[in-house]
Amino acid sequence: MSKIIEFNSKKDYYNYVNQEAVSVVGKGSEGVTFLTKDDKVIKVMIYSWMPKKYKEYPDIIMEDDIKLDSFIFPKELYIINGIIVGYKEDYFKDNVFGFDSSLDRIDIDKIIKAREKFIEDTKVITDKGYKLYELPRNLMFNNNKFVAIDTLDYIKDNKVTLDINKSILDYAILLELSELCCDVDSKGSFEEEMPKVYSFKNRYYM
Repeated sequence: MSKIIEFNSKKDYYNYVNQEAVSVVGKGSEGVTFLTKDDKVIKVMIYSWMPKKYKEYPDIIMEDDIKLDSFIFPKELYIINGIIVGYKEDYFKDNVFGFDSSLDRIDIDKIIKAREKFIEDTKVITDKGYKLYELPRNLMFNNNKFVAIDTLDYIKDNKVTLDINKSILDYAILLELSELCCDVDSKGSFEEEMPKVYSFKNRYYM
């Protein structure tokens, strides 16, 4: 069940995180992500440079609001004095994208199939008026399906269309592939760039 949890102080919040966390699984410009005892993740936000006031974000999608295989939404949202300081969500394992990835680990046929499922789920998001936000670098793939994480900032946009959201998805996919295959243009067309990935893999990994 999705929950909003308010803490009286940073000390109380950090004590809570320390009790739940077992290891660090990621670090970025926004904060640190911890694996928890119940095999979820907690992202501790570092927003001293840009406080995120909960009341100014009425459209945050929580886990109980929309259930889609392609998106991980927060299970718990953590607040101190009206400021969002972190959240808890499901942990997506076996991601084959990332800095230590290699094209020989990636099933290209399944990328194409998984994209279709993601587009189906994206239509649900689009029909509710949401634009995908910061999907590049937050799109995971396990050779079976795509999953979007860090969905806290998805925003309502009256002008959003499925084509706009699809273009964001395609850029996110091609961005990952462009770092593994120098022939790929991350800003190109998905349909035109994917044959380049097949060709590159056949030349160097077969």
